[in-house]
Amino acid sequence: MADPGQQFQWLEDVLTNASRAGEMETPTSTLRLLSWWDNHTITRLVIIWGQRQGAGIGVETDSCSWPAFPVTPIQDMVTYFMNLSQANAQGSVRWELEYRVTEAYGVPDAGARSMHAALGRIASDQGALQRYYVYNSVSYDARACGEVCRTEHLCALREVDFDAYGACLRAPGAAPAPRLALLLAALLGLRALLTR
Repeated sequence: MADPGQQFQWLEDVLTNASRAGEMETPTSTLRLLSWWDNHTITRLVIIWGQRQGAGIGVETDSCSWPAFPVTPIQDMVTYFMNLSQANAQGSVRWELEYRVTEAYGVPDAGARSMHAALGRIASDQGALQRYYVYNSVSYDARACGEVCRTEHLCALREVDFDAYGACLRAPGAAPAPRLALLLAALLGLRALLTR
């Protein structure tokens, strides 16, 4: 595969150096890339979800295709961002903290119960919804999140399955409450939910 911007080489170097230093990495992308990640013997912390766009939180509440699942305590999820235009203009990269889940949503950790509580706050508190909406765009879109926006984002947070998401969008009134059969936490930032 061509690497005109030397991005793959840069990532290869970062992963190799991380491996040598005994560091962990968290690949947050689609499963198609897992074979590439497997070329590295880095300790993997967790794969939380894949990304399509935005940076968000997702709660998986039902999955009959998984007969078992691991539970990994997650103390916090921290999202950093880099202004690509600024980095290109200055010739250097500066990563900045965007938010910590515990601080942004007032939860003690980033575990399943806490993420469910955060989802409840986002669903019931316009300020929490607006904060989520801004963070979901990596602080790019600060417009007010109205009723249509609210429904779209709450459905995306509650329903990982695409058909269930569509049904949620078509439901009359507010988005339906999430099913509580299985509760798995997932965040982000970094971009959206991985659909099966």
